[in-house]
Amino acid sequence: MINEEIAAKFREQGFVYVKEALPREEALAYRKKIEELSGIDSTNFDSFEGKGDLTAKLSGKKNYRLYVKPGMVSANKEFWNLPAHPNIVKHARMIMGEQVKFLQNDSVAAGFSSPGWHRDSVHRTFGVGADWDESRNPYQLIRVGIYLQSYEESQFKFGVIPGSHKRESSFMQMERKQKWLTPLRSIVNGQDLFAGKGKWFPTEPGDAIFFDPRLLHCGSYITGPKYSMYLAYGIENEHYSNHYKYYMYDRNDHPYERMQEGLLSKLAEIGVKPDEVLG
Repeated sequence: MINEEIAAKFREQGFVYVKEALPREEALAYRKKIEELSGIDSTNFDSFEGKGDLTAKLSGKKNYRLYVKPGMVSANKEFWNLPAHPNIVKHARMIMGEQVKFLQNDSVAAGFSSPGWHRDSVHRTFGVGADWDESRNPYQLIRVGIYLQSYEESQFKFGVIPGSHKRESSFMQMERKQKWLTPLRSIVNGQDLFAGKGKWFPTEPGDAIFFDPRLLHCGSYITGPKYSMYLAYGIENEHYSNHYKYYMYDRNDHPYERMQEGLLSKLAEIGVKPDEVLG
């Protein structure tokens, strides 16, 4: 059932942060699965000298091993309980009501943190494209990031710019386009934009952030092993279909497979199976 206070906060700020959305024991069990799949754990996390990015190099941050698998939650039956998890679904429903459905835009990752401010929507320039046109249907999509490590071991924080799914100043737009500003900002202002201060959440195992894909967000630099799982939900309308098709077909770096019957059965049991399974 929708919770008007939580739903209003999500609409205005673009996110809801939930402590222990997954019980700690479940979160650590999922972490173990990802460690087994990736071969990345606390003993070898920083043993690989990758290229890193410009900001990380200029900040003196070490490079780290990466494992990122889009579509892994929906493709691997070891993760199928996650999108049908009662507490995850409960919070999605508190934000958008009983009609919310699972949206196949999922992933698991080890080591990965995206330190640049970005959006997860199809159209990522504020106000430009179908994601920003709500004249026919409201944009009612949720991305869910779930984290599986302690802040103490990783120093990871999830950052958001509240309200950036509804407004973005011309100065902020300009600043994000000028890549040459990135090194200067990193030295002077950390990861925060000059034009917009982020709100940062140090994560613990099982913590989750539910956010509008159009919201500007980023991950902090990390100094130790980090593990995450991502899901999506939404109300089935044109925005839902556009988002699905973009990740399923338009992104060559996102090899999604059609959902299998075992997963669809679990989604149906809790009432979040899409009415029309796209494929």
